[in-house]
Amino acid sequence: MGLIHTIKGFEIAASNAALSGEFNDVLLALNLSPLVHSDRDAELLAREMILAHEKWLPNFADCIAELKKAH
Repeated sequence: MGLIHTIKGFEIAASNAALSGEFNDVLLALNLSPLVHSDRDAELLAREMILAHEKWLPNFADCIAELKKAH
């Protein structure tokens, strides 16, 4: 049951992140995933995936603008 609870926690956090459009919420969700092994990996993955899929992520418009400024 431990893995199931871990994955469910990730799914709930990912859903909340999708609705909030907040980068830190995405980081929280990724850090809860058993497939992501470090904070650094979570941050790199979040940046890359948000920018790669920006046209499908309208809630992340402010986040995307900030990420583009940082590049």
